[in-house]
Amino acid sequence: MSTYEQLYAEIRNSPELLQERIAEVVRVDHEDVLSSMLAQAQSFMEWSYLQVKAEMEAKKARFYLEEEIEPQCRAEAEVSLKAEGERATVERKRDYVVKHDDYKTARQHYLVTQERALVLKRVVDALFQKKDMLQSLNSRQKVEFDALQHDMEPEAWESIPTNGDHEQIDKIFHQAEHYGNPPVPSQQELVSSIQRGRAAFRMKRKERLTRNKMENSDE
Repeated sequence: MSTYEQLYAEIRNSPELLQERIAEVVRVDHEDVLSSMLAQAQSFMEWSYLQVKAEMEAKKARFYLEEEIEPQCRAEAEVSLKAEGERATVERKRDYVVKHDDYKTARQHYLVTQERALVLKRVVDALFQKKDMLQSLNSRQKVEFDALQHDMEPEAWESIPTNGDHEQIDKIFHQAEHYGNPPVPSQQELVSSIQRGRAAFRMKRKERLTRNKMENSDE
């Protein structure tokens, strides 16, 4: 496994690789919420470290530009202007500095490091949002699973009679007694359980449809 320093060196030297890893880490997999939640802390620590490294590099680049390159270029500008018999005004020295190759190179380096630091900060912000989304999806899945009764599909609930015709339920009881299965609930308890499961499923389905309709309307 690569160290954080190695990870930073890789994304620092390859903007394309950085884009690929960002797309991967911020993606939310609805089918694998639990694994994503377990990996969230590690991902957050990794990208937070990379963000700090990028911010420190940007600060060093700015310090190098403002505290070393600019003073050197200003001193060189003053000597050059005086040699040409011109007044070394602040404006003339500034014009000389911004056109200097060393200044251009240092400034470009600073801008690149600053951009990388800002991008990584947005990645960390996205991971905060991903955490909230994973928690929401996990809670939603738990509610949906709780609505299912005895691993029965919703179509099964709809197919079992609950309107007084208990022939199918009687068949279930007779099969259980014939094969020596453990005692099953009474007919009244089973019907009540089916009705509760059906009601819970319909309620959750209505909530999902309403929520999807609202999300689509926002778009």
